[in-house]
Amino acid sequence: MTEGKLRKLIQDLGDTPQAIADQLKAFDCKGERGEHDRCPIANYLRTKGALFVSVAESSIEVTDDVRGAEIPTPGAALAFLELFDAGQFKELEA
Repeated sequence: MTEGKLRKLIQDLGDTPQAIADQLKAFDCKGERGEHDRCPIANYLRTKGALFVSVAESSIEVTDDVRGAEIPTPGAALAFLELFDAGQFKELEA
């Protein structure tokens, strides 16, 4: 996966934590709180071809069957993760 594709996939989720939650719910992408490789965003990226995913405060890293990519975690995605880990968006908990 290229950095451009990764950036677009994350941008397509939305630009607010609520918009991201709504998109993840629409895609039925649930996850586990506090797990950088099993959060809803990581599981969403797996549906788009990523094999390895790490969603952290500083960056989002993915590897597919061809290449890896890493981008800084956008503000809205970071805000979503913080709220999700704090127990908001319970409908997205696996």
